[in-house]
Amino acid sequence: MKPMIQPGSHPDAQILSAFAEQQLSDLERKDVIAHMTTCGRCREVVFLAQKAMEAEEKASSEAQISQ
Repeated sequence: MKPMIQPGSHPDAQILSAFAEQQLSDLERKDVIAHMTTCGRCREVVFLAQKAMEAEEKASSEAQISQ
């Protein structure tokens, strides 16, 4: 089985976004977690993606309440 992330490379933006949105398979998720244990850059990308999703969810909830 070929690993999703090649040694020395980073997951692409789509993979990191899918990770943040919890849309990866268990195997893909494990590969991304293994990579992020040593990659602060990818951890930061996922953190920022999660914060952006939270802000969107909050704005959407507030918009629904005000209607």
